[in-house]
Amino acid sequence: MEKQILAAGYVRVSTPIQVKEGESLSTQREQIRNYVKSRGWRLIEEYSDEGLSGAKSESRPGLQQLLKDAKAGKFSVVVFSKLSRFARNARDYQNLSYELEKAGVLIISIKEGIDKSTQTGRLIAGILSLFAEWEHETIREQMYENKMVRWRQRRSFVGKPPFGYVWNKTTKELEIVPEEVAIYSRIVNMYVNRHLAMRDIAIKLNAEGLKCKRAVFNAAVISYILKNPCYYGSYTVNRHVYVDGPRGAGTKRTKTLKPEGEAIEFPIPAIITKTEWDRIQEATKKNKIKVKHKGEFTDMFFLRNVVRCGVCGGKLQARIGNRRKDGTAPRYYVCYWAGTSRKSIESGRKNKCSLPFIPADYIERQVWNRIMMLFTLNPKQSFGKLHERESIEDKIKASEKVITTLQIKLKAKERTRERLYKMTELDECDLNDLNKRLRLNKEEILSIEGNLSENMNAKQELTEKIKKQQERKIFVNEHKENLERLRKEINTLEPADKKILVEAMLESPVTVHYQYEDSNHPEDGAGPVLDFRLRFNPEIIKRFIEEGKLLKLNQNSPFNNATTHSRRGSRNNQDTLGSRQDRQ
Repeated sequence: MEKQILAAGYVRVSTPIQVKEGESLSTQREQIRNYVKSRGWRLIEEYSDEGLSGAKSESRPGLQQLLKDAKAGKFSVVVFSKLSRFARNARDYQNLSYELEKAGVLIISIKEGIDKSTQTGRLIAGILSLFAEWEHETIREQMYENKMVRWRQRRSFVGKPPFGYVWNKTTKELEIVPEEVAIYSRIVNMYVNRHLAMRDIAIKLNAEGLKCKRAVFNAAVISYILKNPCYYGSYTVNRHVYVDGPRGAGTKRTKTLKPEGEAIEFPIPAIITKTEWDRIQEATKKNKIKVKHKGEFTDMFFLRNVVRCGVCGGKLQARIGNRRKDGTAPRYYVCYWAGTSRKSIESGRKNKCSLPFIPADYIERQVWNRIMMLFTLNPKQSFGKLHERESIEDKIKASEKVITTLQIKLKAKERTRERLYKMTELDECDLNDLNKRLRLNKEEILSIEGNLSENMNAKQELTEKIKKQQERKIFVNEHKENLERLRKEINTLEPADKKILVEAMLESPVTVHYQYEDSNHPEDGAGPVLDFRLRFNPEIIKRFIEEGKLLKLNQNSPFNNATTHSRRGSRNNQDTLGSRQDRQ
């Protein structure tokens, strides 16, 4: 005897009035019962959603229970009076049909004649499937067009705002998030001043339980944050072509750029100046060309990544000479194009450089002594003319001239921007070219504004230096012991840490020239001549204190970080700079 097919029915009405009257429900149930009886099947269950809209299938408990029982194998056929009672549209029908067919359940619509157990039913289902695909693409295209219109009109924001910002739906503006801006400032400080690697920065932030838009930090996220121009007020969106990705349609960004005319300039408040952002990019470029692999050369040559040839501009490489009888070997810095093979020279790519081999001990000692001068007891020796009142006043006057020039340039660029906007009214205007020129103009304005801000801040700082000059002299006299011991501590740093310290204190690469003996001025002598600029960077001292590589300073020291309690592991935890009496 053939096994009887088990069927389930589904009924739905969308308004409370229909539920109260009961007419629609009773009509649907009667149609379903008659159909099941005519096919010789057995109706084991009737599911209903009374007074519920069909807009979202997940909000219909009757339908959800039907799907659950279907997956449990309680029946093999679902019958409903017409398609609109079961699914809100053809696309919804396809999704529900797919779920039921995976469970081995057929669906039958009495009115539309959908019955996949028959040839005609399968034909109708196929037509509906094509219609559903067309409907989906049409809706998607309409939604995209509407989204782009709102985006261009700055009425909505697509995607996630950059770290440090939030989209205000009321004001329709990107606003700064102070907590995230504080983290951004820490990231910049750790990377530029403390010379921590991106990976180490991410580890440090994650250890503190900090999040980047609810996600963890990693090296790629830190890199994106440091290189994002939005932080100086330049935010261009809709530049890249997106394709379907693992997270859904249009979620994977490609390197392919859209036409210039499709890019959208989105207003965003600046956190830093363009000049400050340029410094961050310069730091990323320097770190990119650093020697990545570790080895004896990395520790033995602490100027390896920062020394350049003054003759041809090439990079100076580390090289060890022949062993002496006592087992030692001389160390040299050699220009790549002075020590390269003859084959490379003959290839015509570069002329052989004339810079001789430079003794490493000599130039390392010169640079290191200059850095140690920053911690000397004599302010004039450590900072030179910067501490002389007359020099500071001259710098203030020079800043005022630069500020006036920049203000004039800024006004000229703003007038240019106004003329470019007027060009949009012309019929023959090339929008792609205009967008490009507007973007360039904005970059120039931001750069001038950044320089202007930098010079105004510099002027203010120089003014404050005059007021604090006497205070600094008093402070140095009162903390002689601190500075003396700090110099001793720094001199005991490991070679790898000395390398970090040097790179953090250098404001420019160390350019090496070579001066040959001049018969007219024999007193000058011959030998290497170094050209470089230093900056006093207390953040690197704080880093070494936190890592326990330098002893903690006393509470009055400008290098002290009140939150730091690290010590060098081999030292007594109570040993601090300026506490000699306690130890005695």
